[in-house]
Amino acid sequence: MTDALREKLVDAGRVLVSEDQGDYVAGHMTLRLPGGDGRFLMKPAGIGLEEMTPDGIITVDREGERIDGTMPRHNEVFIAGTVIRMRSAAPIHPATARAHRKSAPR
Repeated sequence: MTDALREKLVDAGRVLVSEDQGDYVAGHMTLRLPGGDGRFLMKPAGIGLEEMTPDGIITVDREGERIDGTMPRHNEVFIAGTVIRMRSAAPIHPATARAHRKSAPR
């Protein structure tokens, strides 16, 4: 099941990129893992949404520590983790995303 969820996260990133929402390393994507223990999949730091691959997705625990994967943890891990914990009782909200348009003013 985790492999299928990794694929879904990568696919979601592709959708955002196709809508001009990818700005290299800015933004993050996460997907809560089933089981209720607070673990979630996350786009790692240092890559853009368009560069995500299932093998590059990391697993993070409820404290924000990387527990699986080799790439570095995204610096927005605590924002995503807080949202996922707040939404843990709402199974219709299993994911978070924060994206940046390339053309957005800085």
